[in-house]
Amino acid sequence: MIFKSITKKQAEVKMYGLIGGWFANGDTFSQLLDDVEAKGHTELLIRLHCYGGSVFEGNLMFNAIQKSSLEISIEIEGVAASMGCFILSACDNVTIAENAFGMMHRPSGFVEGDADQLESQVKLLRDMESNFVAVLVKRTGKDAAEITSKYLNGRDNWLNATEMVELGLAKKIIPSIVKSIKDLDKEIVAKMDIENVYGRYAAVLENTNQNQKSIMNLALIISTFALEGLTAESGEAAVLAALKNKFQGLQTQLDTMQNEARLKAENTIKAVLDEAVTAGKIKAQAGQTIDQARAMYENIGKNSGVETLQAVLGSIVPTTPIAQHIVNEGTGASANAGVKNWNWYQEHDPMALEKMPAENPAQFKELYKAEYGSYPVL
Repeated sequence: MIFKSITKKQAEVKMYGLIGGWFANGDTFSQLLDDVEAKGHTELLIRLHCYGGSVFEGNLMFNAIQKSSLEISIEIEGVAASMGCFILSACDNVTIAENAFGMMHRPSGFVEGDADQLESQVKLLRDMESNFVAVLVKRTGKDAAEITSKYLNGRDNWLNATEMVELGLAKKIIPSIVKSIKDLDKEIVAKMDIENVYGRYAAVLENTNQNQKSIMNLALIISTFALEGLTAESGEAAVLAALKNKFQGLQTQLDTMQNEARLKAENTIKAVLDEAVTAGKIKAQAGQTIDQARAMYENIGKNSGVETLQAVLGSIVPTTPIAQHIVNEGTGASANAGVKNWNWYQEHDPMALEKMPAENPAQFKELYKAEYGSYPVL
């Protein structure tokens, strides 16, 4: 949107492009109206050339026009299509160039997802359409059935300048050819101060077509991201919706792949740890359970990877518990009578058992565990 002051009372803005883009959204438009009032202007002319765009942003513009204390006029210089045509009903003073057009159709959108998401989108579109019908009934004086059948019927319904006036969307047709450029300039300049005269003629020199730039950018986005079913004329809102859906789909695929990779890694780590426990490479130390000992190695696998875990376990040489090395020195009738276990020492050599924690703690721990099922705390 390009704004400039015409006189102390009057200002105008060129609103060329698509509603809802980075350049012409509802917030920017509402702020523009506030700025015009803040500068002391009381009248604003909106020079409109719009192919439509976001319904939500257009509704915000519609409401901002109705709430503004400015005396707002809209002049359709090229096209007022789709949402660009709907917002005309917010303004009482609308004129249209004799070679300009309006266009109305049903609201549309793009969505993908499950049944609930699709049903939600259908409800939203029907609510939008009901709102359009209510506003157009009030503006045109036609009944809802006629509005729906003629203008919200699934087709793009183009209206020339005469039809726009007949329908009540515009009040007056502006001739596209003036009697004299010199006379026109004189009329305009007579109402302007020196700074605004300079600003007006500097604006005439601008050759940047904002709408064309926007269409070119949309075409580039559609091509780059391979968005199907869209053209540059689909509008920024549709392109942004398609981009959002595309990236949501990619994120879902990524989440699935990450979950599968995590589950595979967890299963591999478990298998490696099971094998290490069986081989005697992972054992519970004093005051520790086998699960606690195993958890230490499990963290290595989770944080550093399966290959690192395998390398750590590969460096461990399995040890045989010392209790298994105690020889059977018994000569009695029963072989068990000669096994130097806890009971043997208590019966035959209690003094040796008493000294063992200090002199041979490893043997004492194994004898204690064999008898009581856990290591003692020394």
